Amino acid sequence: MGVEILDNGTRVLTAPGATFGTDALLLARFAQPRRNERALDLCSGCGIVSLVWHDAGHRGPCTALEIDPAASALCAAALAENADAAHIAPACGDLRQLCTAGPEQGQYDFAACNPPYFTAGPRSPDPRRAEARHTGSCTTADAVDCARRALRDGGRFLLCQRP
Repeated sequence: MGVEILDNGTRVLTAPGATFGTDALLLARFAQPRRNERALDLCSGCGIVSLVWHDAGHRGPCTALEIDPAASALCAAALAENADAAHIAPACGDLRQLCTAGPEQGQYDFAACNPPYFTAGPRSPDPRRAEARHTGSCTTADAVDCARRALRDGGRFLLCQRP
């Protein structure tokens, strides 16, 4: 397991198959919720986007949704090490199933997603890495549809995509 320390001391845990790249850091620093907004980090992996937001001062409720149980557990472990990050709730689940019931819809002010965006090309022999990089479990349309359900009217959604 690896540890990355962010600018203001927030600890991020990584492990093989649950790391983060430049895209996630750029998204997190470009797209930040307002201090008390209810935020949603889709495809959160090890929780890097939520943790960068926290490190930058976000203190509103935040859900870090990740389909990979090991990566979601890593996010939970990082939150245990960052005692002041209790406002972040790790959730292991499929974004295609999030906010599908009427009362669940429209509960977030802000959402961001760094989805897998490769549709073709060589796949990693490591199934976890392949799942994190290729669109098998999450397409751009899936992420947009989830944000449509999860966000209130006037909510903001930012998505990281290849040019």
